[in-house]
Amino acid sequence: MRILIADDHEVVRRGLAALLQTQEGWEVCGEASDGREAVEKAKLLKPDFVILDIGMPNLNGLAATRQLTQHDPNLKIIVLTITDSDHVIREALDAGARGLY
Repeated sequence: MRILIADDHEVVRRGLAALLQTQEGWEVCGEASDGREAVEKAKLLKPDFVILDIGMPNLNGLAATRQLTQHDPNLKIIVLTITDSDHVIREALDAGARGLY
C-alpha cells in the first residue's frame, strides 16, 4: 500500500512516515508540506492513500480533498484534524474523505 502524507509540520510528517513504514507492505511514497504540493504529488505518484492535515497553507486539506477526489474518485483520503466540530467533520466527509483522525 502506497501512502502520501501531507502536513505543514515536518516533525508530524516524519513521525507519521516512520510509524506507517513499520507496517509490512506499507510504503510512504511521498510527503508534501502544503495542499497544492499534495495534489501535485498525488497526481504524479498515484498513491493508494493520502493522509492530509486539514490546516495547511496554499490549499487547505478540505480543498485538496475536493481536488483529489475530482481527479480520482476512488482515491482513499484520511484527513487529520484537532477539531471535533460536526460542521468540519461533515464538510471533510462531503469533500470525499474516508475518515478523520
